[in-house]
Amino acid sequence: MRAADLTLSTNERLVLDTVRLAEPIARSAIHAKVPLTQPSVHRIIDNLTEKGLLRAGAAVVRGPGKPSPNIHLDREQVYSAGISINTDDIVVCLANLACEPLHETTLRGQSRDRKPALALIRAEIDAMLSQHQADHTNLIGIGLAIAGTFLDDRSHVNASLPLRDWSMVNLHEEAAEFFDTAIWVENNCTTAAIGESLIGAGRRTQNFVYLSFNYGFGGGAIIDGQPYVGAHGNAVEISSIYSEDEKPLRPALENLLEHLRAHGHDVNNVEDLAALKAGWTGVEEWVDLTLPALNRAIWAIRAILDPEVIVLGGELPQPIADLFLHRLAIYSVDRHRYDAPEPPPQIVFTEASNLGPALGAALLPLKSRLFA
Repeated sequence: MRAADLTLSTNERLVLDTVRLAEPIARSAIHAKVPLTQPSVHRIIDNLTEKGLLRAGAAVVRGPGKPSPNIHLDREQVYSAGISINTDDIVVCLANLACEPLHETTLRGQSRDRKPALALIRAEIDAMLSQHQADHTNLIGIGLAIAGTFLDDRSHVNASLPLRDWSMVNLHEEAAEFFDTAIWVENNCTTAAIGESLIGAGRRTQNFVYLSFNYGFGGGAIIDGQPYVGAHGNAVEISSIYSEDEKPLRPALENLLEHLRAHGHDVNNVEDLAALKAGWTGVEEWVDLTLPALNRAIWAIRAILDPEVIVLGGELPQPIADLFLHRLAIYSVDRHRYDAPEPPPQIVFTEASNLGPALGAALLPLKSRLFA
């Protein structure tokens, strides 16, 4: 069976996700973590093993009674690929069933012409799978992340001018035909939020908003453990709350680059910010300039979605995140009523340090098809 043809029941997804979060876990311990009987859990484990998703390890003695084998994900059977289409490059990632990134390649200067780019991407994915003695039959699907807004059918994207060739075409249909596998097309902020849900803050909360600081500034939401994209796929397009006059003061990294260059720093692109230190001239000034816009975004998110956690992520350097975290104000309209304000969200830096849009895109098929 091709991995792309795998279908799991709700209970199978629940058990597989439980193993993912706790592996290695004793077979006898799984039923205590799910609302299912032990015979049902054992039957589901057998089914998932037969489908090539789980494997039993050595039995471990944990007290009186028959030793119970440890259950693991079978990492060598199912893979997922992710593609991030950016203005200056394309990033391709391969992940395994455990949501671990195996390979990531950047194709620089290849994003302007869609059809040649798709051929290069296909060759990269084939090469990555080959390194693991796998092929497209082991591929559960491909996530494609791109910055832009979706139109009514969610297959057409209105992307930036440098990505004109990717805009206003049915990306889902074209990519599915080209790669001959299941395709998910999603906003890059939403794929980052999905990645955070699987390998970051989402391991401890079912409700959070991910703010993605990239060349632009956007967001994605996970509500009750599932991505929330809205009616047209454009939920948490948070930059839309700013007027044209306000956009230069929003916390987009394009504005940080411009500010740092004005202070004499040699930074040409977002990647150059990896060397940033909090003591750089102009850094704290930029944080103070953009803080009101970031506070407004957080107040709006709190008022509308009431998440448990707000994650600062994307390509935001940690020194900048630390400065923001020390200055952010959680505002409550009712903060004086009975001296009992509503609980604020926790605001944290991303807990998935290696997460990028391409890895988030690679985790999208796994989240959609296999995990709870």
